[in-house]
Amino acid sequence: MELNELREKIDDIDSQIVKLFVQRMEISKAIGKAKSQNGISVEDKKRQKAVLDKAERLTPEKLRFYVNELYLKLFSLSKLYQRSENTAFGLVGERVEKSFSPKLHGNLGNYSYKLLSMNAEDFDLFMKFKPFKGINVTMPYKEKALAFCSVLSEEARAIGCVNTVVKKNNELYGYNTDLEGLKYMLFRRSISLKNKNVLILGTGGTSKTAEYAAHALGALSVKKVSRSGKINYENVYELQETQVIINTTPVGMAPDFGSVPIDLSRFGAVEAYADVVYTPLNTAALVKAKQLGLKTSSGLDMLCAQAFFASEIFTGQKLKTELLNNLCGKMHSELSNIVLMGMPGSGKSRIAKMLGKRTGRTVFDTDKIIERKTGKKCKDIITELGEKHFRLIESETVREVSAENGCIIALGGGSVLMEENRRALSQNGVMVYIKRANEKLSTKGRPLSQNGRALGKMLAEREPVYNSFADFSVNNNGYIENTVNELLKKFEMQNKKEEKYESSCC
Repeated sequence: MELNELREKIDDIDSQIVKLFVQRMEISKAIGKAKSQNGISVEDKKRQKAVLDKAERLTPEKLRFYVNELYLKLFSLSKLYQRSENTAFGLVGERVEKSFSPKLHGNLGNYSYKLLSMNAEDFDLFMKFKPFKGINVTMPYKEKALAFCSVLSEEARAIGCVNTVVKKNNELYGYNTDLEGLKYMLFRRSISLKNKNVLILGTGGTSKTAEYAAHALGALSVKKVSRSGKINYENVYELQETQVIINTTPVGMAPDFGSVPIDLSRFGAVEAYADVVYTPLNTAALVKAKQLGLKTSSGLDMLCAQAFFASEIFTGQKLKTELLNNLCGKMHSELSNIVLMGMPGSGKSRIAKMLGKRTGRTVFDTDKIIERKTGKKCKDIITELGEKHFRLIESETVREVSAENGCIIALGGGSVLMEENRRALSQNGVMVYIKRANEKLSTKGRPLSQNGRALGKMLAEREPVYNSFADFSVNNNGYIENTVNELLKKFEMQNKKEEKYESSCC
């Protein structure tokens, strides 16, 4: 067969391929729309694998590699087309399914905001074809995104990474609102860097932002720690002049709840510790910092602030700082657990149930969870197997419920006596001590507090722990409705903070 005849055949096949490709892409768009309406991620690795396996079975062995490559490209193009139909604004990263960003932007502007998880190849395609009006960029693409931007803000260029990108006249403009977010985070918690020796943990994109911010805020010296750098996690304790530490690593991020990047107790001059991690609200290192009496700041304030300034860029409208202050307070309140502790019989379970009805929050009663797990009453576990065995089951239950956000937790009276339980509860919880007069405490079905003498001794042992661990307390000696009202009022005040913040962003 002559060359021209072969070319005619391949041209005919190409025409069929184009028609089939158009059909496939239109069906893909419809699938993307259905996924969007039902809150389903565009990414479906299980489905992709099934399609690849089927394609390989239908293909001669010598061509399977090429078919595999063809379908991988088809998957990328299909996802890009789906996203182009459903994206105005959104967050792009490797794994963003659990991000709080849609909730934040829902409070800031009247625009649709999507979560877009994608691999590196899909990210490159996404940035090349620009199927969006504006996006936020998170790990691990903040530095990579910079190369796709035709225009950069002064801060983005100096720092070397962007987290906010908008499309104007088909050109990409890159900004770094993480910078203003980090500055606001420190300001809100009254952490000053002026004339301070600052230590930054980590060397990634966020550490570059923290370094720039530290210099901009007048730090006396700025040093960075890395695993294998000149300053590392072995010799860092030689920097005894350190006054402020900023963690930009993911150490302590859920589900790695108990890990700490550094031993804060080994720094004699340290005054403040800030952590960019926001899940949990208080990392194990932040909990330790609070115990040491340091000023602290959680990454949730930074997250709220960077979204606030990104929203201004997306919409071109200046927002009132009061909105940012309110957003931070609202997010802390919504994501914090209300944890009820106190003596057995003080009414924690009843109060939790009423709080759940009033707020719509899920209620976890640790004693009831233990009883469902074991099929035994708590009093029977203690009587038959001993208090030590019961405490082990209780600690496991406490760890599980402490990882939740925005719920009500009613604890057994002795839960907070164990340090490991206090650490776990502190990470997402606002601790409330429910006080009740000794003579009003119920002792029915409570083997550890069967008489007045035992109860008095127990209170003397536990009350110092309750008082030192509580964020606030409420009395439950009268009507329970009054107790709940007082508790909610104090809880709402926990995160209210009115500050005047002058932004230099963008």
